[in-house]
Amino acid sequence: MGLLNIPRKSCPPLMQKKPLTIQGTGLNIRRYLYGADAADGFDTLLHKGSTDFTRSLTWIPDRPFNGTDYWLDGPKLAALGWRQRVSFSEGLEASLNWYRENLDSWWPEVSETINGASTATNESHLRGPPA
Repeated sequence: MGLLNIPRKSCPPLMQKKPLTIQGTGLNIRRYLYGADAADGFDTLLHKGSTDFTRSLTWIPDRPFNGTDYWLDGPKLAALGWRQRVSFSEGLEASLNWYRENLDSWWPEVSETINGASTATNESHLRGPPA
């Protein structure tokens, strides 16, 4: 979450007093991390992280379901000296303030969002890496 990391399915509907659509069973696990903290975590990995392992990427089709657990387990990052600087409450307040100032210019119509419809129109990520 955070400025320009827009939780488009929650903030606009709530601020416009419209119903909030929640997908899933209610058992999903989320760990919300402010965007600037995520960037700082990547910077920490880049400059202090280990290089004694390799990872490879394989392109596969998009999954036909929503993931249920998105959370950060950060003991390795903490061992490198990284810590989350923006609390959930602070990040939520900053995000809501951004929406108050920008909602009309960014989302004048949120009905597709409220109904859970995807707003993505570019599916180039499904084709794999460029040749």
